[in-house]
Amino acid sequence: FEDRESEYTEQIDHYEEEADKLKAKIEELEKELNEALTLSEAETELEGKLQEKETLLREAEHQLEEASQKIRDLKAKVKEEKKKKEEEMADAVKSATEEVRRQVEEEQRNAMAEVMAKAEDALKRAVAAEEKLTTAGENARAEARAVATLNIKGELMQESFNGILSAINAIEDPAKQEKLRTGVGQILDTMRSRL
Repeated sequence: FEDRESEYTEQIDHYEEEADKLKAKIEELEKELNEALTLSEAETELEGKLQEKETLLREAEHQLEEASQKIRDLKAKVKEEKKKKEEEMADAVKSATEEVRRQVEEEQRNAMAEVMAKAEDALKRAVAAEEKLTTAGENARAEARAVATLNIKGELMQESFNGILSAINAIEDPAKQEKLRTGVGQILDTMRSRL
C-alpha cells in the first residue's frame, strides 16, 4: 500500500506541476489575447491570431480540466485504498484479539480442569486413607477380641488338660493309664497338626 501511495503522490505532484504550467500558459494567452483585442492596427491580420489564441486557450483550459480531474481521481483512489487498508488492519486486530481471548479462555478451562482433577484425586486419596484407618481400627479391635478369646480358651484348655491328667492319675491300673495317655497324646498330635 505504501508503494502505491508513493506512486500516487508522485503522479499527483506531476499533474499539479502540469496544471501550474497550464495556468501560467493560460494567463500568458489571456494577456496576449487582451493585448490583441486592444490593438486596433492590422485588425484583419490579428483576427486570425486572435482565433488561434482562443483555440489554444480552450485547449489549455481543457488540458487543465483533465489534469485537475486526474488529480481528483488519484486523491479519491488514495483515500479509498487508505480506508480499505485501515479496515483490513482493524479486521486483523479484531481477529488477533479474538484469537488471544479464545486461547486465554481455553488455557483457563484447562487450568480449571487440572485443578479439579487434582482436587478429585486428593479427595479420593483422603477417602482411601480414611477407609484404611477405619479398616485398621476394625482389624485392631478384632485382633484384640481374638487375643482375649485365645487367652480365655487357653486358660480353659489348660484347666481341661490338668483335669484330664488328674483323671488319668486317679486310675490305679498303669496299663489303662498308659493307654489313656497314648490316646490323649494322639488327640494332642491331631490338634497340633491342625495349627
